Amino acid sequence: MPTTKEEAIKEGRAKARFNMENYGSCAQSTVMALQDVLELKDDAVLKASTSMTGGIGRMRDACGGLLGAAMFLGQVYGRDRANIADKEKLGDLMPHVGKLYKWYEKTFGSATCYDIKTLMGDGVYYDSSVPWQAELAKQEGVDKKCDDLVEETVAWVIDHVWEDAAALK
Repeated sequence: MPTTKEEAIKEGRAKARFNMENYGSCAQSTVMALQDVLELKDDAVLKASTSMTGGIGRMRDACGGLLGAAMFLGQVYGRDRANIADKEKLGDLMPHVGKLYKWYEKTFGSATCYDIKTLMGDGVYYDSSVPWQAELAKQEGVDKKCDDLVEETVAWVIDHVWEDAAALK
């Protein structure tokens, strides 16, 4: 694990970019970068994050990067089976995810994939499942802007959790 928060953020950004460019999936790229940098690998969480891609199964709802980051925060601060009855621990997680959500709204203009990609497309939503629209999205740089979003998301989460050493153990 990196020894400073700055090193961790730099490594997280690089891993996020690499994951997006090589594997796709905003949600999985976010989870994998965070798990790798912070040495909290959990294949079940990574596998589950697959379903969050493209705004929940490509339905363009909540942004996959946001959902992947929320899943990771749940991995760090959430309850497990051993303490499922601890309602206080459930409440402890919510401010972390709530802050992430509000940061998303402020930083990206929305928390939904459709709205964010429309903003990235300068007011036009391009459906990447339609080949000619995918080409227009590429020309507009929407894919690279999604890569940037995942990179920024990973950096925010690392910054958010870094000082909380107890949660990372």
